Amino acid sequence: MSNDSQKIKPKKKVSVGVMLGFGFGVLILFSCIMVFIALNRVSEINASLSQINDINALAQRYAINFRGSVHDRAIAVRDVVLIDSEDTKGLQQLLEQIATLEKFYKEAEDNMKEKFINTNLLDEKELSILQAIEATQAKSIPLIVQISQAKLAGDSQKAYNLLKTLSPYFTQWLAEINQFIDYQEDTNSALTAELRSDVNEFRIVLLVLLALSVIFGVIVAIVIIRSLLRLLGGEPHIASQIISKIANGNLSESVAYKGEDSMLSSIATMQEKLKEIVEFITRSSNQINEVALKVSQISNQAQDAARTQMQSSTQVADRIGQMNKAVIEVSNIAQQTEENSTKSVEISTKGVEIINITAEEIGKITEMISSSAENIRGLQQQSVEIGGSASLIAEIADQTNLLALNAAIEAARAGEHGRGFAVVADEVRKLAERTASTTAEIANMIKLIQDGIGTSVDAIEAIVPQIDKGQKLIMDSVQTLEEIQNQAQDSLQKAKVVASSSSQQEDTMQSISNDMQGISTLSQETSLSLENANKAISELRNISDSLKNYMAYFKI
Repeated sequence: MSNDSQKIKPKKKVSVGVMLGFGFGVLILFSCIMVFIALNRVSEINASLSQINDINALAQRYAINFRGSVHDRAIAVRDVVLIDSEDTKGLQQLLEQIATLEKFYKEAEDNMKEKFINTNLLDEKELSILQAIEATQAKSIPLIVQISQAKLAGDSQKAYNLLKTLSPYFTQWLAEINQFIDYQEDTNSALTAELRSDVNEFRIVLLVLLALSVIFGVIVAIVIIRSLLRLLGGEPHIASQIISKIANGNLSESVAYKGEDSMLSSIATMQEKLKEIVEFITRSSNQINEVALKVSQISNQAQDAARTQMQSSTQVADRIGQMNKAVIEVSNIAQQTEENSTKSVEISTKGVEIINITAEEIGKITEMISSSAENIRGLQQQSVEIGGSASLIAEIADQTNLLALNAAIEAARAGEHGRGFAVVADEVRKLAERTASTTAEIANMIKLIQDGIGTSVDAIEAIVPQIDKGQKLIMDSVQTLEEIQNQAQDSLQKAKVVASSSSQQEDTMQSISNDMQGISTLSQETSLSLENANKAISELRNISDSLKNYMAYFKI
Protein backbone atom coordinates (compact mmCIF):
# COMPACT_ATOMS: atom_id res chain seq x y z
CA MET A 1 0.00 0.00 0.00
CA SER A 2 2.97 2.36 0.55
CA ASN A 3 3.81 2.28 -3.17
CA ASP A 4 0.17 2.85 -4.07
CA SER A 5 -0.01 5.85 -1.79
CA GLN A 6 2.96 7.55 -3.43
CA LYS A 7 2.09 10.42 -5.71
CA ILE A 8 2.82 9.80 -9.39
CA LYS A 9 4.50 12.79 -10.97
CA PRO A 10 2.93 13.34 -14.40
CA LYS A 11 5.15 14.07 -17.35
CA LYS A 12 5.08 17.62 -18.61
CA LYS A 13 2.96 17.77 -21.77
CA VAL A 14 1.37 20.41 -23.89
CA SER A 15 -2.17 20.85 -22.66
CA VAL A 16 -5.19 20.68 -24.91
CA GLY A 17 -5.90 24.34 -24.20
CA VAL A 18 -2.41 25.30 -25.35
CA MET A 19 -2.73 23.23 -28.54
CA LEU A 20 -6.17 24.65 -29.33
CA GLY A 21 -4.98 28.14 -28.46
CA PHE A 22 -1.93 27.75 -30.70
CA GLY A 23 -3.99 26.39 -33.60
CA PHE A 24 -6.68 29.04 -33.38
CA GLY A 25 -4.00 31.66 -32.74
CA VAL A 26 -2.29 30.78 -36.01
CA LEU A 27 -5.63 30.82 -37.81
CA ILE A 28 -6.41 34.18 -36.28
CA LEU A 29 -2.92 35.35 -37.30
CA PHE A 30 -3.60 34.28 -40.89
CA SER A 31 -6.96 36.02 -40.71
CA CYS A 32 -5.30 39.17 -39.37
CA ILE A 33 -2.69 39.02 -42.14
CA MET A 34 -5.44 38.58 -44.72
CA VAL A 35 -7.41 41.47 -43.24
CA PHE A 36 -4.27 43.63 -43.08
CA ILE A 37 -3.37 42.90 -46.70
CA ALA A 38 -6.99 43.39 -47.72
CA LEU A 39 -7.18 46.71 -45.92
CA ASN A 40 -3.88 47.80 -47.46
CA ARG A 41 -5.00 46.77 -50.93
CA VAL A 42 -8.42 48.31 -50.45
CA SER A 43 -6.75 51.49 -49.26
CA GLU A 44 -4.59 51.52 -52.40
CA ILE A 45 -7.62 50.80 -54.57
CA ASN A 46 -9.56 53.49 -52.75
CA ALA A 47 -6.68 55.93 -53.33
CA SER A 48 -6.59 54.98 -57.01
CA LEU A 49 -10.36 55.34 -57.31
CA SER A 50 -10.16 58.66 -55.51
CA GLN A 51 -7.45 59.74 -57.96
CA ILE A 52 -9.61 58.65 -60.88
CA ASN A 53 -12.99 59.89 -59.65
CA ASP A 54 -12.24 62.77 -57.31
CA ILE A 55 -9.16 64.25 -59.01
CA ASN A 56 -8.66 63.13 -62.59
CA ALA A 57 -12.34 62.91 -63.50
CA LEU A 58 -13.07 66.30 -61.91
CA ALA A 59 -10.07 67.91 -63.58
CA GLN A 60 -11.13 66.26 -66.83
CA ARG A 61 -14.65 67.63 -66.33
CA TYR A 62 -13.33 71.14 -65.80
CA ALA A 63 -11.16 70.69 -68.91
CA ILE A 64 -14.19 69.51 -70.86
CA ASN A 65 -15.95 72.67 -69.68
CA PHE A 66 -12.95 74.56 -70.97
CA ARG A 67 -13.26 72.80 -74.31
CA GLY A 68 -17.01 73.35 -74.54
CA SER A 69 -16.64 77.01 -73.74
CA VAL A 70 -13.79 77.49 -76.25
CA HIS A 71 -15.55 75.45 -78.92
CA ASP A 72 -18.84 77.28 -78.53
CA ARG A 73 -17.11 80.67 -78.39
CA ALA A 74 -15.24 79.82 -81.58
CA ILE A 75 -18.56 79.12 -83.29
CA ALA A 76 -20.10 82.26 -81.76
CA VAL A 77 -17.15 84.41 -82.89
CA ARG A 78 -17.48 82.96 -86.38
CA ASP A 79 -21.17 83.74 -86.34
CA VAL A 80 -20.41 87.28 -85.17
CA VAL A 81 -18.10 87.73 -88.14
CA LEU A 82 -20.60 86.24 -90.57
CA ILE A 83 -23.75 87.91 -89.26
CA ASP A 84 -25.10 90.95 -91.02
CA SER A 85 -24.03 94.13 -89.31
CA GLU A 86 -27.51 95.49 -89.55
CA ASP A 87 -28.78 92.54 -87.51
CA THR A 88 -28.07 94.28 -84.27
CA LYS A 89 -30.26 92.06 -82.22
CA GLY A 90 -28.65 88.88 -83.50
CA LEU A 91 -25.22 90.34 -83.02
CA GLN A 92 -26.10 91.36 -79.52
CA GLN A 93 -27.30 87.85 -78.73
CA LEU A 94 -24.07 86.38 -80.07
CA LEU A 95 -22.01 88.80 -78.01
CA GLU A 96 -24.03 87.91 -74.91
CA GLN A 97 -23.49 84.20 -75.71
CA ILE A 98 -19.73 84.81 -75.99
CA ALA A 99 -19.78 86.64 -72.63
CA THR A 100 -21.74 83.79 -71.03
CA LEU A 101 -19.33 81.21 -72.41
CA GLU A 102 -16.40 83.27 -71.17
CA LYS A 103 -18.01 83.44 -67.74
CA PHE A 104 -18.58 79.65 -67.82
CA TYR A 105 -14.93 79.20 -68.74
CA LYS A 106 -13.93 81.54 -65.91
CA GLU A 107 -15.88 79.49 -63.35
CA ALA A 108 -14.26 76.25 -64.52
CA GLU A 109 -10.87 77.97 -64.48
CA ASP A 110 -11.40 79.24 -60.92
CA ASN A 111 -12.49 75.76 -59.76
CA MET A 112 -9.44 74.24 -61.42
CA LYS A 113 -7.15 76.67 -59.61
CA GLU A 114 -8.90 76.31 -56.26
CA LYS A 115 -9.15 72.52 -56.14
CA PHE A 116 -6.08 71.43 -58.02
CA ILE A 117 -3.48 74.11 -58.65
CA ASN A 118 -3.62 75.75 -55.23
CA THR A 119 -3.72 72.32 -53.45
CA ASN A 120 -0.82 70.93 -55.47
CA LEU A 121 -2.83 67.97 -56.72
CA LEU A 122 -1.52 68.24 -60.28
CA ASP A 123 1.78 66.98 -61.58
CA GLU A 124 4.28 69.01 -63.59
CA LYS A 125 2.95 67.96 -66.98
CA GLU A 126 -0.55 68.91 -66.04
CA LEU A 127 0.65 72.27 -64.80
CA SER A 128 2.64 72.85 -67.99
CA ILE A 129 -0.41 72.04 -70.12
CA LEU A 130 -2.55 74.42 -68.05
CA GLN A 131 0.10 77.11 -68.42
CA ALA A 132 0.05 76.60 -72.18
CA ILE A 133 -3.74 76.84 -72.12
CA GLU A 134 -3.53 80.07 -70.15
CA ALA A 135 -0.97 81.47 -72.62
CA THR A 136 -3.18 80.62 -75.60
CA GLN A 137 -6.15 82.07 -73.74
CA ALA A 138 -4.23 85.28 -73.15
CA LYS A 139 -3.59 85.53 -76.87
CA SER A 140 -7.14 84.67 -77.91
CA ILE A 141 -9.20 86.86 -75.58
CA PRO A 142 -7.95 90.21 -76.95
CA LEU A 143 -8.65 89.07 -80.51
CA ILE A 144 -12.19 88.06 -79.54
CA VAL A 145 -12.71 91.51 -78.01
CA GLN A 146 -11.31 93.22 -81.11
CA ILE A 147 -13.58 91.13 -83.36
CA SER A 148 -16.59 92.11 -81.25
CA GLN A 149 -15.64 95.79 -81.35
CA ALA A 150 -14.95 95.73 -85.09
CA LYS A 151 -18.28 94.07 -85.76
CA LEU A 152 -20.08 96.56 -83.57
CA ALA A 153 -18.26 99.31 -85.50
CA GLY A 154 -19.53 97.81 -88.74
CA ASP A 155 -16.07 96.87 -89.93
CA SER A 156 -16.80 93.34 -91.10
CA GLN A 157 -13.57 93.07 -93.09
CA LYS A 158 -11.46 93.82 -90.05
CA ALA A 159 -13.48 91.38 -88.06
CA TYR A 160 -12.93 88.83 -90.77
CA ASN A 161 -9.17 89.39 -90.82
CA LEU A 162 -9.01 89.16 -87.03
CA LEU A 163 -10.98 85.90 -87.26
CA LYS A 164 -8.33 84.48 -89.55
CA THR A 165 -5.70 85.46 -86.99
CA LEU A 166 -7.81 84.03 -84.10
CA SER A 167 -8.65 80.77 -85.81
CA PRO A 168 -5.22 79.13 -85.26
CA TYR A 169 -5.30 80.21 -81.61
CA PHE A 170 -8.72 78.55 -81.17
CA THR A 171 -7.33 75.43 -82.81
CA GLN A 172 -4.26 75.51 -80.56
CA TRP A 173 -6.40 76.29 -77.54
CA LEU A 174 -8.69 73.35 -78.18
CA ALA A 175 -5.69 71.12 -78.90
CA GLU A 176 -4.07 72.04 -75.59
CA ILE A 177 -7.36 71.46 -73.76
CA ASN A 178 -7.76 68.11 -75.53
CA GLN A 179 -4.17 67.32 -74.58
CA PHE A 180 -5.06 67.92 -70.91
CA ILE A 181 -8.20 65.83 -71.30
CA ASP A 182 -6.29 63.06 -73.07
CA TYR A 183 -3.63 63.18 -70.39
CA GLN A 184 -6.32 62.71 -67.74
CA GLU A 185 -7.78 59.83 -69.74
CA ASP A 186 -4.35 58.27 -70.14
CA THR A 187 -3.70 58.71 -66.42
CA ASN A 188 -7.07 57.16 -65.60
CA SER A 189 -6.39 54.32 -68.01
CA ALA A 190 -3.01 53.69 -66.39
CA LEU A 191 -4.55 53.88 -62.92
CA THR A 192 -7.37 51.59 -64.03
CA ALA A 193 -4.90 49.08 -65.43
CA GLU A 194 -2.83 49.31 -62.27
CA LEU A 195 -6.00 48.97 -60.22
CA ARG A 196 -7.01 45.88 -62.16
CA SER A 197 -3.53 44.47 -61.67
CA ASP A 198 -3.73 45.18 -57.95
CA VAL A 199 -7.17 43.60 -57.77
CA ASN A 200 -5.96 40.51 -59.60
CA GLU A 201 -2.86 40.35 -57.40
CA PHE A 202 -5.02 40.86 -54.31
CA ARG A 203 -7.31 38.08 -55.51
CA ILE A 204 -4.30 35.77 -55.90
CA VAL A 205 -2.93 36.75 -52.48
CA LEU A 206 -6.33 36.13 -50.88
CA LEU A 207 -6.60 32.76 -52.61
CA VAL A 208 -3.07 31.84 -51.49
CA LEU A 209 -3.75 32.96 -47.91
CA LEU A 210 -7.07 31.14 -47.98
CA ALA A 211 -5.38 28.00 -49.25
CA LEU A 212 -2.64 28.32 -46.61
CA SER A 213 -5.28 28.91 -43.92
CA VAL A 214 -7.24 25.87 -45.03
CA ILE A 215 -4.10 23.72 -45.24
CA PHE A 216 -2.79 24.90 -41.88
CA GLY A 217 -6.26 24.60 -40.35
CA VAL A 218 -6.47 21.01 -41.57
CA ILE A 219 -2.95 20.31 -40.24
CA VAL A 220 -3.78 21.90 -36.88
CA ALA A 221 -7.06 19.98 -36.73
CA ILE A 222 -5.27 16.71 -37.51
CA VAL A 223 -2.55 17.44 -34.93
CA ILE A 224 -5.10 18.42 -32.29
CA ILE A 225 -7.29 15.39 -33.02
CA ARG A 226 -4.29 13.07 -32.87
CA SER A 227 -3.06 14.75 -29.70
CA LEU A 228 -6.51 14.47 -28.15
CA LEU A 229 -6.76 10.83 -29.15
CA ARG A 230 -3.25 10.25 -27.77
CA LEU A 231 -4.15 12.05 -24.54
CA LEU A 232 -7.49 10.25 -24.29
CA GLY A 233 -6.07 6.89 -25.38
CA GLY A 234 -9.17 6.22 -27.46
CA GLU A 235 -12.43 7.74 -28.61
CA PRO A 236 -14.06 10.24 -26.19
CA HIS A 237 -17.35 8.31 -26.10
CA ILE A 238 -15.44 5.18 -24.97
CA ALA A 239 -13.84 7.17 -22.14
CA SER A 240 -17.28 8.54 -21.24
CA GLN A 241 -18.76 5.01 -21.15
CA ILE A 242 -15.90 3.69 -18.99
CA ILE A 243 -16.21 6.61 -16.55
CA SER A 244 -20.00 6.13 -16.45
CA LYS A 245 -19.55 2.43 -15.60
CA ILE A 246 -17.00 3.26 -12.89
CA ALA A 247 -19.40 5.91 -11.51
CA ASN A 248 -22.13 3.24 -11.41
CA GLY A 249 -19.79 0.97 -9.41
CA ASN A 250 -18.88 -1.43 -12.22
CA LEU A 251 -15.14 -2.07 -11.85
CA SER A 252 -15.11 -5.38 -13.70
CA GLU A 253 -14.93 -3.98 -17.24
CA SER A 254 -11.50 -4.09 -18.87
CA VAL A 255 -10.25 -0.79 -20.31
CA ALA A 256 -8.55 -0.87 -23.72
CA TYR A 257 -6.31 2.12 -24.31
CA LYS A 258 -3.50 3.36 -26.52
CA GLY A 259 -0.49 4.97 -24.89
CA GLU A 260 0.72 4.58 -21.33
CA ASP A 261 0.29 8.30 -20.64
CA SER A 262 -3.26 8.59 -21.97
CA MET A 263 -6.37 9.43 -19.99
CA LEU A 264 -7.82 5.96 -20.56
CA SER A 265 -4.56 4.53 -19.19
CA SER A 266 -5.00 6.69 -16.10
CA ILE A 267 -8.65 5.60 -15.90
CA ALA A 268 -7.55 1.95 -16.14
CA THR A 269 -4.97 2.55 -13.40
CA MET A 270 -7.61 4.33 -11.32
CA GLN A 271 -10.00 1.41 -11.89
CA GLU A 272 -7.38 -1.09 -10.71
CA LYS A 273 -6.57 1.05 -7.68
CA LEU A 274 -10.27 1.45 -6.90
CA LYS A 275 -10.71 -2.30 -7.27
CA GLU A 276 -7.79 -2.92 -4.87
CA ILE A 277 -9.17 -0.31 -2.44
CA VAL A 278 -12.68 -1.80 -2.56
CA GLU A 279 -11.30 -5.32 -2.05
CA PHE A 280 -9.09 -4.08 0.79
CA ILE A 281 -11.99 -2.21 2.43
CA THR A 282 -14.24 -5.26 2.03
CA ARG A 283 -11.61 -7.55 3.59
CA SER A 284 -10.94 -5.01 6.32
CA SER A 285 -14.67 -4.67 6.98
CA ASN A 286 -15.00 -8.45 7.35
CA GLN A 287 -11.96 -8.56 9.61
CA ILE A 288 -13.32 -5.66 11.66
CA ASN A 289 -16.63 -7.48 11.96
CA GLU A 290 -14.89 -10.69 13.08
CA VAL A 291 -12.62 -8.86 15.52
CA ALA A 292 -15.57 -6.86 16.86
CA LEU A 293 -17.47 -10.12 17.40
CA LYS A 294 -14.51 -11.68 19.25
CA VAL A 295 -13.95 -8.53 21.29
CA SER A 296 -17.65 -8.44 22.09
CA GLN A 297 -17.49 -12.04 23.35
CA ILE A 298 -14.35 -11.31 25.37
CA SER A 299 -15.97 -8.13 26.71
CA ASN A 300 -19.04 -10.10 27.76
CA GLN A 301 -16.81 -12.64 29.51
CA ALA A 302 -14.90 -9.83 31.19
CA GLN A 303 -18.17 -8.21 32.19
CA ASP A 304 -19.35 -11.51 33.73
CA ALA A 305 -15.98 -11.82 35.51
CA ALA A 306 -16.35 -8.23 36.74
CA ARG A 307 -19.81 -9.03 38.10
CA THR A 308 -18.42 -12.16 39.79
CA GLN A 309 -15.52 -10.14 41.18
CA MET A 310 -17.94 -7.50 42.44
CA GLN A 311 -20.01 -10.18 44.18
CA SER A 312 -16.84 -11.77 45.62
CA SER A 313 -15.65 -8.37 46.76
CA THR A 314 -18.97 -7.80 48.49
CA GLN A 315 -18.72 -11.20 50.22
CA VAL A 316 -15.10 -10.55 51.23
CA ALA A 317 -16.12 -7.12 52.53
CA ASP A 318 -18.85 -8.78 54.62
CA ARG A 319 -16.36 -11.33 55.97
CA ILE A 320 -13.85 -8.60 56.69
CA GLY A 321 -16.61 -6.78 58.56
CA GLN A 322 -17.11 -9.91 60.65
CA MET A 323 -13.35 -10.17 61.20
CA ASN A 324 -13.31 -6.51 62.18
CA LYS A 325 -15.95 -7.22 64.79
CA ALA A 326 -13.86 -10.14 66.08
CA VAL A 327 -10.77 -7.95 66.21
CA ILE A 328 -12.76 -5.33 68.13
CA GLU A 329 -13.75 -8.06 70.61
CA VAL A 330 -10.09 -9.14 70.86
CA SER A 331 -9.15 -5.51 71.48
CA ASN A 332 -11.75 -5.24 74.23
CA ILE A 333 -10.51 -8.47 75.83
CA ALA A 334 -6.94 -7.20 75.58
CA GLN A 335 -7.98 -4.03 77.37
CA GLN A 336 -9.65 -6.11 80.06
CA THR A 337 -6.49 -8.22 80.33
CA GLU A 338 -4.50 -5.03 80.71
CA GLU A 339 -6.83 -3.90 83.48
CA ASN A 340 -6.58 -7.30 85.20
CA SER A 341 -2.80 -7.22 84.91
CA THR A 342 -2.83 -3.78 86.48
CA LYS A 343 -4.92 -5.14 89.33
CA SER A 344 -2.50 -8.05 89.67
CA VAL A 345 0.40 -5.62 90.00
CA GLU A 346 -1.51 -3.66 92.58
CA ILE A 347 -2.36 -6.82 94.50
CA SER A 348 1.23 -8.05 94.42
CA THR A 349 2.38 -4.66 95.65
CA LYS A 350 -0.05 -4.82 98.51
CA GLY A 351 1.16 -8.36 99.23
CA VAL A 352 4.74 -7.10 99.53
CA GLU A 353 3.61 -4.35 101.86
CA ILE A 354 1.72 -6.84 103.95
CA ILE A 355 4.72 -9.19 104.15
CA ASN A 356 6.89 -6.28 105.19
CA ILE A 357 4.42 -5.36 107.87
CA THR A 358 4.37 -9.04 108.88
CA ALA A 359 8.14 -8.99 109.13
CA GLU A 360 8.02 -5.90 111.32
CA GLU A 361 5.17 -7.11 113.44
CA ILE A 362 5.94 -10.79 113.82
CA GLY A 363 3.64 -10.92 116.73
CA LYS A 364 0.64 -10.40 114.68
CA ILE A 365 1.60 -13.09 112.10
CA THR A 366 -1.13 -15.49 113.11
CA GLU A 367 -3.86 -13.01 112.42
CA MET A 368 -2.20 -11.77 109.29
CA ILE A 369 -1.63 -15.34 107.96
CA SER A 370 -5.35 -15.90 107.79
CA SER A 371 -5.80 -12.62 105.96
CA SER A 372 -2.89 -13.41 103.63
CA ALA A 373 -4.30 -16.87 102.95
CA GLU A 374 -7.57 -15.31 101.92
CA ASN A 375 -5.81 -12.74 99.74
CA ILE A 376 -3.70 -15.43 98.12
CA ARG A 377 -6.77 -17.49 97.43
CA GLY A 378 -8.36 -14.43 95.80
CA LEU A 379 -5.17 -13.92 93.79
CA GLN A 380 -5.35 -17.54 92.76
CA GLN A 381 -8.92 -17.03 91.67
CA GLN A 382 -7.90 -13.92 89.65
CA SER A 383 -5.01 -15.79 88.07
CA VAL A 384 -7.48 -18.47 87.04
CA GLU A 385 -9.62 -15.71 85.48
CA ILE A 386 -6.56 -14.24 83.74
CA GLY A 387 -5.77 -17.72 82.44
CA GLY A 388 -9.29 -17.93 81.03
CA SER A 389 -8.85 -14.53 79.38
CA ALA A 390 -5.56 -15.65 77.88
CA SER A 391 -7.28 -18.78 76.53
CA LEU A 392 -9.97 -16.55 75.01
CA ILE A 393 -7.31 -14.34 73.39
CA ALA A 394 -5.64 -17.48 71.99
CA GLU A 395 -8.96 -18.66 70.55
CA ILE A 396 -9.56 -15.21 68.98
CA ALA A 397 -6.02 -15.24 67.53
CA ASP A 398 -6.65 -18.71 66.07
CA GLN A 399 -9.96 -17.50 64.65
CA THR A 400 -8.22 -14.39 63.20
CA ASN A 401 -5.53 -16.61 61.67
CA LEU A 402 -8.23 -18.79 60.12
CA LEU A 403 -10.04 -15.73 58.73
CA ALA A 404 -6.73 -14.41 57.34
CA LEU A 405 -6.15 -17.73 55.59
CA ASN A 406 -9.67 -17.61 54.13
CA ALA A 407 -9.06 -14.02 52.99
CA ALA A 408 -5.78 -15.06 51.35
CA ILE A 409 -7.59 -17.87 49.54
CA GLU A 410 -10.26 -15.44 48.31
CA ALA A 411 -7.55 -13.00 47.22
CA ALA A 412 -5.81 -15.78 45.29
CA ARG A 413 -9.10 -16.51 43.54
CA ALA A 414 -9.47 -12.82 42.64
CA GLY A 415 -6.18 -12.97 40.77
CA GLU A 416 -4.55 -9.65 39.84
CA HIS A 417 -7.30 -7.60 41.48
CA GLY A 418 -6.85 -9.40 44.83
CA ARG A 419 -3.05 -9.10 45.02
CA GLY A 420 -3.17 -6.10 47.39
CA PHE A 421 -5.77 -7.74 49.51
CA ALA A 422 -3.61 -10.92 49.71
CA VAL A 423 -0.77 -8.85 51.15
CA VAL A 424 -3.11 -7.36 53.75
CA ALA A 425 -4.49 -10.82 54.61
CA ASP A 426 -0.94 -12.14 55.05
CA GLU A 427 -0.15 -9.27 57.45
CA VAL A 428 -3.33 -10.04 59.41
CA ARG A 429 -2.30 -13.70 59.57
CA LYS A 430 1.16 -12.77 60.86
CA LEU A 431 -0.38 -10.43 63.43
CA ALA A 432 -2.73 -13.22 64.54
CA GLU A 433 0.27 -15.58 64.91
CA ARG A 434 2.08 -12.98 66.98
CA THR A 435 -1.05 -12.52 69.09
CA ALA A 436 -1.29 -16.29 69.60
CA SER A 437 2.40 -16.48 70.55
CA THR A 438 2.07 -13.60 72.99
CA THR A 439 -1.09 -15.13 74.45
CA ALA A 440 0.76 -18.43 74.96
CA GLU A 441 3.51 -16.58 76.81
CA ILE A 442 0.92 -14.84 78.97
CA ALA A 443 -0.71 -18.21 79.66
CA ASN A 444 2.68 -19.64 80.72
CA MET A 445 3.29 -16.68 82.97
CA ILE A 446 -0.18 -16.97 84.46
CA LYS A 447 0.52 -20.65 85.05
CA LEU A 448 3.69 -19.65 86.84
CA ILE A 449 1.69 -17.15 88.86
CA GLN A 450 -0.83 -19.83 89.70
CA ASP A 451 1.98 -22.19 90.68
CA GLY A 452 3.49 -19.45 92.84
CA ILE A 453 0.18 -18.72 94.43
CA GLY A 454 -0.24 -22.43 95.17
CA THR A 455 3.20 -22.50 96.74
CA SER A 456 2.31 -19.44 98.82
CA VAL A 457 -0.87 -21.10 100.00
CA ASP A 458 1.06 -24.22 100.97
CA ALA A 459 3.66 -22.11 102.73
CA ILE A 460 1.10 -20.16 104.69
CA GLU A 461 -0.67 -23.32 105.66
CA ALA A 462 2.68 -24.75 106.74
CA ILE A 463 3.37 -21.66 108.91
CA VAL A 464 0.61 -22.56 111.35
CA PRO A 465 2.34 -25.75 112.68
CA GLN A 466 5.75 -24.30 112.10
CA ILE A 467 5.55 -20.85 113.57
CA ASP A 468 9.19 -20.99 114.47
CA LYS A 469 10.01 -21.09 110.83
CA GLY A 470 7.70 -18.17 110.07
CA GLN A 471 10.45 -15.67 109.63
CA LYS A 472 12.18 -17.72 107.03
CA LEU A 473 8.95 -18.50 105.27
CA ILE A 474 8.02 -14.82 105.39
CA MET A 475 11.28 -13.96 103.70
CA ASP A 476 10.58 -16.61 101.11
CA SER A 477 7.12 -15.19 100.74
CA VAL A 478 8.57 -11.69 100.22
CA GLN A 479 10.89 -13.01 97.53
CA THR A 480 8.08 -14.96 95.94
CA LEU A 481 5.79 -11.93 96.02
CA GLU A 482 8.50 -9.83 94.42
CA GLU A 483 8.76 -12.39 91.64
CA ILE A 484 5.00 -12.35 91.34
CA GLN A 485 5.13 -8.57 91.14
CA ASN A 486 7.75 -8.76 88.38
CA GLN A 487 5.72 -11.35 86.52
CA ALA A 488 2.63 -9.20 86.96
CA GLN A 489 4.54 -6.19 85.63
CA ASP A 490 5.69 -8.29 82.69
CA SER A 491 2.12 -9.52 82.13
CA LEU A 492 0.94 -5.93 82.27
CA GLN A 493 3.46 -4.85 79.63
CA LYS A 494 2.56 -7.77 77.41
CA ALA A 495 -1.13 -7.11 77.91
CA LYS A 496 -0.51 -3.51 76.76
CA VAL A 497 1.31 -4.87 73.70
CA VAL A 498 -1.63 -7.18 73.00
CA ALA A 499 -4.05 -4.26 73.38
CA SER A 500 -1.93 -2.10 71.04
CA SER A 501 -1.69 -4.93 68.50
CA SER A 502 -5.42 -5.48 68.72
CA SER A 503 -5.98 -1.77 68.11
CA GLN A 504 -3.65 -1.95 65.09
CA GLN A 505 -5.54 -5.03 63.90
CA GLU A 506 -8.76 -3.07 64.20
CA ASP A 507 -7.33 -0.17 62.14
CA THR A 508 -5.90 -2.62 59.59
CA MET A 509 -9.18 -4.46 59.22
CA GLN A 510 -10.98 -1.13 58.80
CA SER A 511 -8.48 -0.18 56.07
CA ILE A 512 -8.98 -3.58 54.42
CA SER A 513 -12.72 -3.05 54.56
CA ASN A 514 -12.33 0.36 52.90
CA ASP A 515 -10.06 -1.19 50.25
CA MET A 516 -12.59 -3.89 49.55
CA GLN A 517 -15.30 -1.25 49.19
CA GLY A 518 -12.99 0.52 46.71
CA ILE A 519 -12.48 -2.78 44.88
CA SER A 520 -16.22 -3.28 44.76
CA THR A 521 -16.69 0.27 43.39
CA LEU A 522 -13.92 -0.34 40.86
CA SER A 523 -15.61 -3.58 39.82
CA GLN A 524 -18.84 -1.68 39.26
CA GLU A 525 -17.01 0.94 37.19
CA THR A 526 -15.26 -1.83 35.26
CA SER A 527 -18.59 -3.47 34.56
CA LEU A 528 -20.02 -0.13 33.39
CA SER A 529 -16.95 0.47 31.17
CA LEU A 530 -17.35 -2.99 29.67
CA GLU A 531 -21.00 -2.22 28.94
CA ASN A 532 -19.92 0.99 27.19
CA ALA A 533 -17.27 -1.02 25.34
CA ASN A 534 -19.96 -3.45 24.20
CA LYS A 535 -22.01 -0.51 22.93
CA ALA A 536 -18.97 0.89 21.09
CA ILE A 537 -18.25 -2.54 19.62
CA SER A 538 -21.86 -2.79 18.51
CA GLU A 539 -21.57 0.62 16.83
CA LEU A 540 -18.31 -0.52 15.21
CA ARG A 541 -20.08 -3.59 13.83
CA ASN A 542 -22.88 -1.36 12.53
CA ILE A 543 -20.29 0.88 10.85
CA SER A 544 -18.60 -2.20 9.39
CA ASP A 545 -21.93 -3.47 8.06
CA SER A 546 -22.67 -0.03 6.56
CA LEU A 547 -19.23 -0.02 4.95
CA LYS A 548 -19.87 -3.46 3.48
CA ASN A 549 -23.21 -2.23 2.13
CA TYR A 550 -21.48 0.74 0.51
CA MET A 551 -18.78 -1.51 -0.95
CA ALA A 552 -21.50 -3.79 -2.35
CA TYR A 553 -22.26 -0.90 -4.72
CA PHE A 554 -19.08 -1.76 -6.63
CA LYS A 555 -18.94 -4.73 -8.97
CA ILE A 556 -15.44 -6.22 -8.99
